[in-house]
Amino acid sequence: MGLWLCRKKWAVMLVNAVRRRKVVGAYKAFLRSPDGKTVLKDLIKSTRLFSDTGIMDDDELRQLEGARNEVRRMIRLAHLSDDELENILEEPLINE
Repeated sequence: MGLWLCRKKWAVMLVNAVRRRKVVGAYKAFLRSPDGKTVLKDLIKSTRLFSDTGIMDDDELRQLEGARNEVRRMIRLAHLSDDELENILEEPLINE
């Protein structure tokens, strides 16, 4: 029974690793595409990721920080370098 549980845990870990690689690959591909760059830049702008939050009540601030954390996660999963991120931010959005 113990060996079976070890094999099952190993199989679950393997499936999770494969899934994670697929997710990371999708983030990399999407955020490097023209549409992905547009979406990322809009998210950075709407969450004020690199700006001061200003004066907000606690609920608004918590919501904004949650959104910022998700944008940071996307950047981290896509393995975007500082230079790549800087280039994305320098490109104008369609409505700018």
